[in-house]
Amino acid sequence: MALRVCCRVAIHSRRFLSRGAVTARGFTSRPPLLRLNEPLPQFKPTASPELGERLAKFRQELVLPSHLLLEHRKIIRKECNRAKLLNEPLFVEIAGEKVQLLPNTRPAFLGAHEITNMINAMNDPNEIDNTLPFLLGLRQAEVPLKEGHKQKIIRACNLLGRVDLIIKIVKNIRRYNFRLTKPIARECMRSTLVEQAVPDKDFSTRAVRHANLFMKLFVHTAFKVDPTERLKRDPVVIGTALGVFADNDLRYNDRVDFEGETEKLCRLLKDQCWDQVEWECPVPTKYKHPIVIRKRHVHNLLGVILDYTPVLEGLLGAKDILVKVDDLYPWLSEQSERLAERIAEWKQHVASEKDILSDSPRLSIDNYRAAAELIQQREERKKAGELFEEGSEGADEESLEEGEVIDDDGLTDAQRKELEQLEKGM
Repeated sequence: MALRVCCRVAIHSRRFLSRGAVTARGFTSRPPLLRLNEPLPQFKPTASPELGERLAKFRQELVLPSHLLLEHRKIIRKECNRAKLLNEPLFVEIAGEKVQLLPNTRPAFLGAHEITNMINAMNDPNEIDNTLPFLLGLRQAEVPLKEGHKQKIIRACNLLGRVDLIIKIVKNIRRYNFRLTKPIARECMRSTLVEQAVPDKDFSTRAVRHANLFMKLFVHTAFKVDPTERLKRDPVVIGTALGVFADNDLRYNDRVDFEGETEKLCRLLKDQCWDQVEWECPVPTKYKHPIVIRKRHVHNLLGVILDYTPVLEGLLGAKDILVKVDDLYPWLSEQSERLAERIAEWKQHVASEKDILSDSPRLSIDNYRAAAELIQQREERKKAGELFEEGSEGADEESLEEGEVIDDDGLTDAQRKELEQLEKGM
């Protein structure tokens, strides 16, 4: 019996090796077809040996099988083939990369706790660059990413000053399977505050450009982001962008509204978004224990303070610029005062609950602005030749802003033609 198994594996090996390059599987529905001829994720060397080992294991055990033909997957899954694969290496070629097939009996599943641990391990300036290949691997392995994990990733990029990674993610939401929702859009827009805090005109201009990009993706688009989320009318997204535009005018444009952009945003906020402001932060009702209810309420209050502080700054900045606009200036004065009072009430309530709060530092807008120093340090290292800035994955930013395409499917022209031919034959 053992002899027959060995012979069968040997026959399979010869047959598959004779086929030459082995590319990704053909699928019958569009999302998996995006994997056609797609390379495996390439992780950068890690400072932590433990993280490097976990990423390599993730790539080999979870991502690689999604690229293999059914026959190859059967070979690596069968326990009886373990010794044969280890003693007589079998290689396949996936999108130009030669990969060894190793025994793999692990189910195609990655628990939420494991994902959290890997995200936490990459929340480090030396490891954060592996975020994009990790997201790509999750999508290829069809491992879903929870809303909280996505927020955690974007926030980590913000606080480490890696706005460039956020831009790549939002420009390639299909490639990274990064569905946009209101909390994620708000966190993305806060990345402009990081760039804005750098005391340099070029970075302020970059913040404005990225705010425009986010506005196009989240607001000025027919793209159906999420049927339950109305990003087009979100006052936090619009108000944060307003603050970035107004700050640029105040500091670098002699307090003059450049091409009327600040006024346009202000009118959009006033006419289409302001009725969506969350003036109340209700006490949660789904918990039973009083202490838990109080803690969750404080947690929610800290969240709305984080959301609406940049909106208040946007109102105040626009007020300083639009002094002569008769119908906007009174509204800006009234609503900025109202919002300032409400934020002060929220902060007062949080302070009154200090007995139930932990001693760990609480996240605030100041944390985002502190990340500006990390951006400056990275810029200095690039100028000194210590860092090599890789090209953008997917669509070029400028062409994206000028065109109608809002995300990239990660395919080359040749791969897209192959995909179209395959779909026609289905």
